Amino acid sequence: MGLFAVLLVGASGRPQVYGPPPVLIEEPVVAPHYNFQYGVSDAETGQQFSHGENRDNYNTAGEYRVNLPDGRIQIVTYKADEVREKMLWLIRW
Repeated sequence: MGLFAVLLVGASGRPQVYGPPPVLIEEPVVAPHYNFQYGVSDAETGQQFSHGENRDNYNTAGEYRVNLPDGRIQIVTYKADEVREKMLWLIRW
């Protein structure tokens, strides 16, 4: 008994591939809303880190702080919104 395969060729002359339909990923129906904040403090080294962020729809704002090796604290504040579609950063020590 022989083994054979049938290849279907469409009007374009190329083989037609059959399989499951593509998966469509839709945007969330509910806009994201969240608020978080955390901090880390290491008593042995004196290092301190923190981060906080608020998001209401696509308007996002936050800040994080990091101790630099020279003892200064770097503070980064950021903001993004759906109107400007840009991220604004303010970095200070």
